[in-house]
Amino acid sequence: MSMFHIGMSGVRAAKAGLWSASNNLANQKTPGYSRRAALLSAAVTGGANMPAMVRLNDAFRTQALWAAGAQERRHKAAQSHLDQLEGVIGASGSDNNLGLGDFLGALNKASADPASTPLRQAVLQAGGSMAKQFNNRISVLENQLRGVQAQRESMIEQVNTLAASVADLNRRIVAGNASGDDVSALMDQRDVTIDKLSGLVGGQVVQQPDGTVDITFKGGQPLVLGSRAGVLEVRRNAAGEQELSNRFGTQSIRVDDDELGGELHGLSDFEHETLRPHLQALKTLAGEIADRFNAQLNAGFDKSGAAGRDLFVFDRVSGRMKVDETLTPDDLAFSDASLDPGGNSGNLLRLIELGKSKVDLHGGGFVSLEDALSSMEAKVGAASYQNKTALEALSAVREQAELAWSSASGVDGDEEAINLMEYNKMSQANMTVIKVANELFDKVLNAF
Repeated sequence: MSMFHIGMSGVRAAKAGLWSASNNLANQKTPGYSRRAALLSAAVTGGANMPAMVRLNDAFRTQALWAAGAQERRHKAAQSHLDQLEGVIGASGSDNNLGLGDFLGALNKASADPASTPLRQAVLQAGGSMAKQFNNRISVLENQLRGVQAQRESMIEQVNTLAASVADLNRRIVAGNASGDDVSALMDQRDVTIDKLSGLVGGQVVQQPDGTVDITFKGGQPLVLGSRAGVLEVRRNAAGEQELSNRFGTQSIRVDDDELGGELHGLSDFEHETLRPHLQALKTLAGEIADRFNAQLNAGFDKSGAAGRDLFVFDRVSGRMKVDETLTPDDLAFSDASLDPGGNSGNLLRLIELGKSKVDLHGGGFVSLEDALSSMEAKVGAASYQNKTALEALSAVREQAELAWSSASGVDGDEEAINLMEYNKMSQANMTVIKVANELFDKVLNAF
């Protein structure tokens, strides 16, 4: 190869290096951008071969980045709702057990003068206030449950959009490779899309020889296969709970919660391990209070000596309770003897003792009625603490994964600035080679 052609090959190599360095600097802050490099090699006949442009991406570190993101976002999604639930607990009368403490206090005060109409009226008012506080808490929790379900539906729409985008990028990458185009930008875009998708639903990503990626759920169900994408659908079962299914082609298969990752798994964790159990326990507690106090009142006698009546009306479907509006202060059955109903407080004392009666709301041991709510709320606090601790650790793992990915694939501005100067020097040096080659050629021509 002539000196002129050697110089030209060097200029081309330097130009490729300048392009890669400048492109890297231009995309230094572009999310998911993997830096490019001009792969230089010496030609057998002299000079440099036409440089190959390569995308510097470590597949292992990229996979680790996606996995860390899915774990972090799972716990982050759960924590936002746990914080909300703790806020509800802290702002809705927990200091007096949603009015149960006031109700028991009113009964205690009435024991000083069981015949007192004002004290009896205070019991009715305290019972009504307690019922409203329980009902309000139940309504707030049910609203939070509806919010979780609405968020899940929104996430599923995002999952379907992202899965379709990955499938389309797979198609474009295959087409680009077939026509010899540079598909590095498409691969960057696909990696960013997969990171978002993993953060929502988790999944396992498998690189295929043709340049495409397949994404499957933990159980092996396909979400993306080449240029085809599944569609997640949500339905409600007979109990009103949401169920997910994956429609891929003509088949539709249920996706269980344990097959999910990312934010969808976090929502499932919160809903089924904390919110629903807490809501059901609250309704059960309301029912136990209504049933036990009603039963004890029915065992006594009112101020006129008549058999006692129910104080509370409890709806077993909705879990709500209220005080019987037809009940008067004189109807409260505080006496345990029909012959001395006015001043007898035997049944009233038994009503007061009901606060100490035991109830099992979680399957984790018996607690008293007056301590049940505190026990329930302690479980929420423990769940929040455990999740928050895990989130802090997983956020650190994600941060380390980002640093590891950046060290292998990210752009170092200082390094690229040096490369830019070096390739510029290389270009100038090879232009000098070309100039000298031309001068020598002219001298040869002038010699004849």
